[in-house]
Amino acid sequence: MTGRTEVMDMLRKLDEQENTARKRNQAQATVMGATDEAKLAMEDNLNKSRAETIAGIASNASMLKDQYLNDWRNRMDNYYGQQIGMSDKIAGVHTNQSSQWSQAATNAFNTSFNMAGGEYGNK
Repeated sequence: MTGRTEVMDMLRKLDEQENTARKRNQAQATVMGATDEAKLAMEDNLNKSRAETIAGIASNASMLKDQYLNDWRNRMDNYYGQQIGMSDKIAGVHTNQSSQWSQAATNAFNTSFNMAGGEYGNK
């Protein structure tokens, strides 16, 4: 994710802001006579800010990946659902055709039987 152009641009701007803040903090520390602990606290704040920014990028990347994965799963479920629905329709057509052929054969047999006098099995 950090290799994406917009993220690289954001990190570059963050670097520029941190450098400006460091220079400002150093100038203030010099003028105010800040202790080493105060200087370290200012640097620690900048480092925490960078860590939070990168954690936010990682969190957004993870959510985006999950969203893409869920979208893909939903599309596949929909696709396979359509395929199953189509298979069911085709099976229904074949069942209907089989029933129709069976009924036609029965009708033909009955017609032939009746034309022959309906005496099959009566002799």
